[in-house]
Amino acid sequence: MKRLMMILILLMCAQVFAKAKPLSAMAEPYYKYVSSHVLVAFHPGTPSVDIERLVSQAGGKVGSYSELLDFYRVEVPGDVKDGVEFFRAQAAVKWANFNYIARMQYVPNDQYYSFQWHLPLIGLEQAWDITRGDASVTVAVLDQGFQFDHEDWVGIATRNPRDCISNDNNPEEPTLDDSHGMHTAGTIFARTDNTTGIAGIAPLCTLMPVRVLDNTGSGSSEAIANGFAWAAQHGADVVNASLGFPNEDNLPPQDPGQPLSGAVQQCADAGVIMAVSSGNDNADYVSYPAAYQACIAVGATALNNARAPYSNMGAALDVTAPGGNTDEDLNGDQYFDGVLSTLRTAQSGDYYGFWQGTSMAAPHVAGLAALVLSHGCPADQVREAIESTCLDLGSPGWDTQFGYGRINALAALQYDCSGGGGGGEVVLFNGLMDDNDEGWTVSEDGADGVGWRFLDFGAPDCGAEPHSGANGLWHDDEQSVGLLDDWLYSPEITIPASASIASLTFWERNCYVTPQYYDLHAVYYSTNGTTFTQLSEQDDQAETWEQVTLDISFLAGQDVYFAWRYRGDYATEWFLDDVRVTATVSTDVPRDSQPMAADIELGTAYPNPFNSTVQIPFEIGSARDISLAIFNVLGQEVATLIHHERLTPGSHRTMWSAEAAASGVYLVKLSSGEHTATQKILLVK
Repeated sequence: MKRLMMILILLMCAQVFAKAKPLSAMAEPYYKYVSSHVLVAFHPGTPSVDIERLVSQAGGKVGSYSELLDFYRVEVPGDVKDGVEFFRAQAAVKWANFNYIARMQYVPNDQYYSFQWHLPLIGLEQAWDITRGDASVTVAVLDQGFQFDHEDWVGIATRNPRDCISNDNNPEEPTLDDSHGMHTAGTIFARTDNTTGIAGIAPLCTLMPVRVLDNTGSGSSEAIANGFAWAAQHGADVVNASLGFPNEDNLPPQDPGQPLSGAVQQCADAGVIMAVSSGNDNADYVSYPAAYQACIAVGATALNNARAPYSNMGAALDVTAPGGNTDEDLNGDQYFDGVLSTLRTAQSGDYYGFWQGTSMAAPHVAGLAALVLSHGCPADQVREAIESTCLDLGSPGWDTQFGYGRINALAALQYDCSGGGGGGEVVLFNGLMDDNDEGWTVSEDGADGVGWRFLDFGAPDCGAEPHSGANGLWHDDEQSVGLLDDWLYSPEITIPASASIASLTFWERNCYVTPQYYDLHAVYYSTNGTTFTQLSEQDDQAETWEQVTLDISFLAGQDVYFAWRYRGDYATEWFLDDVRVTATVSTDVPRDSQPMAADIELGTAYPNPFNSTVQIPFEIGSARDISLAIFNVLGQEVATLIHHERLTPGSHRTMWSAEAAASGVYLVKLSSGEHTATQKILLVK
């Protein structure tokens, strides 16, 4: 048995009270499903002749019927998605869904997995139920030398190795103690479910080992640039570069320029996703090469999701991931809260060590990128899938401490990548209902102790388990106080005018829905906060959690309130959780440009659309005076970001924090003398 060591070293016009037909939910199907099955429930009282007619119209046949839950398994030819869509569009259908395939939640049996707190923290156990990677996806790890015969590396698929120090194709360093590359690559690739050592994030993907750091841990810009170029030219899909130039004096970093800048751009042009560590200087600036716009700059968090005390911050930071803090043992497992991965020394042999650093955080992002690619997401949407699904930490939205937040593996894999780059799903409201900081309000008829409340107040007869998280919302009608008519209101939510699809999704369950007690559970909307129109009546008894998705695309361009109305007497309980409003908004924003000097380029603002902050990159080839400002559609200047400032050649990036601005289209204007370039950006709140 090998020793575990601790070592210090990252969402029709609806008529009043008319139900909306159920449409396909965003990002479905969520899981693997039986290829020929559609599960269908019809409204009570639907004549059998109508059921037979609809099944025949779908080209299918009834495979089975559930007497327990009153639904049919319909076997259909062709694309099951078309079958689900067909049945959901029928008025007689109560619900239709995929026949999802579940399996025991994947928890690897590796000997020291219980000490890898950093993997379940980012949702990997649920993510692994979707994919553990694919050999067609290659991750290039640019680092120190490797030891391919490590006990937990046996069977790792490799391709196109390179040593950019010795200029040969053998990056192995068999006698190197405590190789940094062994630790970073082990986080991604360690053999998993083999009862040995640890688990890797994407163990079924392929490793491209590239040595760019010598045995002292140093690497020249020449070697590192060659490593990026090798990855670009030899089939890498993802690069992990846990390295950077130090910034001990906390000064604005300088772009090291060619050949490194060119090699990074070569990777970007080849569609390679690059995860690069932000640096360990506790500095206010991200180090290079992470600071390049094309790279995902990765900061580090600790076990409690706090920013790791060494992790660099700043305008170039994109995301954070677990990097550890070896000064703490917050989970009380008697080991430092570092990231556990593979190592070797001549004296101890193969072992596993707890290290800390943004170097340890970056492989979590690279591994996640590999999983997202393995799940079929196009390369040009992987970055958006990762950044838009992060757990928001620190100030709301992007901030300099955490970027877009800490990565969330399951959410990234559930991201809708079907837009082909022409559009993206924007989360307009995410009501987790874990507490009341989301702006919920109520109007109630009941006495004290009756009405809408969070699950942690009182004891529901049907159980207090939320759908997810630590809490949820429920309506209690425990006392005989007569007919109640109680309303739960969301805060105001803006649906973008450019939304091609918008959806309201929530989870519900209820009990005691009988004619004796039940009157109405329904969902409404209002564009003025006063007059409410019914969207849907939730008239079924769902004693287990069910997801409801309502099409609200007809509300595009309006400010909307949603409401859940409970009308009943005495005993009915209604539970709600995880309310989410999303919209698919085109991100193919036209760029209106006037001639600009050849050595000045206004890059693509990111993200676009955005909900609070947007980063605006640009490049200049020679020193010159630059101005950059934001204008609204009336041509009024709303923000000056750079005012006649003399800037040095290279890549630059500035950020607009739009907390005080209203949703809508704005214009970025970059000026240098008589030359200007403009670009439209969309603010969605």
